[in-house]
Amino acid sequence: MAQILKYTKKNLLRCCIQLKDEKLVAFPTETVFGLGGCLKSSLALDKIFDTKKRSQLNPLIIHVLSSQEAQSLCLLNEKQKVIFEILAKNFWPGPLSIVVKKNAKVPKKACAGLDTVALRVPSHPVSQSLLKEYGGPIAAPSANISGHVSPTEASHVFDDFKSKRDLLILDEEEDSKKTRVGLESTIVKLTEKNELHILRLGAILEKDILECFSREKETITLCDKTLLSDNFKSLRTPGSSLKHYAPFKECYILKEDSQEKMLHLKTSFVLNKIAVVDFFATNRFLKDNVFLYEDLSKNGLLDEAYRNFYSILRTIERNKDVKVILLPSLNSSRQRVLFDRIYRAASGRYVSIDDIV
Repeated sequence: MAQILKYTKKNLLRCCIQLKDEKLVAFPTETVFGLGGCLKSSLALDKIFDTKKRSQLNPLIIHVLSSQEAQSLCLLNEKQKVIFEILAKNFWPGPLSIVVKKNAKVPKKACAGLDTVALRVPSHPVSQSLLKEYGGPIAAPSANISGHVSPTEASHVFDDFKSKRDLLILDEEEDSKKTRVGLESTIVKLTEKNELHILRLGAILEKDILECFSREKETITLCDKTLLSDNFKSLRTPGSSLKHYAPFKECYILKEDSQEKMLHLKTSFVLNKIAVVDFFATNRFLKDNVFLYEDLSKNGLLDEAYRNFYSILRTIERNKDVKVILLPSLNSSRQRVLFDRIYRAASGRYVSIDDIV
């Protein structure tokens, strides 16, 4: 059975030995928990894909301790090096993954056969300590069954992988949970044309990237290739599939016209098997009529909603009386990152109040 270990020096060393023995360690980052294995070990990489039930056509993100270590794993021309260093200076350590052309040090298996690699320097103190003590890069996608709700607590990892006998789950100190982003990293790709393509939305936004290049007085072409953009194409990058971050229950987005329709209903009703996950009381009109109601942030704070989203989905999922989860439809550009996760959790499916009353 998998084991959850308290974060201590002794357990940190135990996890490093585990990695060197080509076994897996789950560990916290400032985004979500990662399922880590030795980058240089084909056996460890196979274990990551097998444990997660992840397609080997889906590349892994490689976690490193510094920008210098990251650059030792990739091939950059002079212009790309400038762009890379500006991104690293402004966003590392932190929730940004950079996709660049790899060199021979990176096994093709970790990159799903592609000639590019996704690199990240996490800022969480536990992941920083693990990388420093281990002394090398760690391949680490999110520590959950592929496509399932991402894990933001050690217990979430255990729920998905409790039967994995050799898995160690390194927990975190309580205080470090307060600074967690709670959503996966933003992913950008540095192309051969020296452009930056945003492949996945995260806490670092397009405006943040543009502002940092403006401060450095460097020009950059930035293109949004994410699911919710007009330029979306199916790309082989972590977290790019339509169905992702999804609970093991039916999940839908409640159409925006539902509130208006609700006001015209003349009979009271109770939706016994329905859970509503809300944001800023968007669907508060259902609060007294459903089995369970949770608001990601009553005050409309996106940082709070990011931290709560996966945890609330996991909590609802454990409730055997809930059969269907309804999520809010958000349409402002400011809420786009949160809605990206909502849209994928529901596989892009919408439902009207007429369909459930």
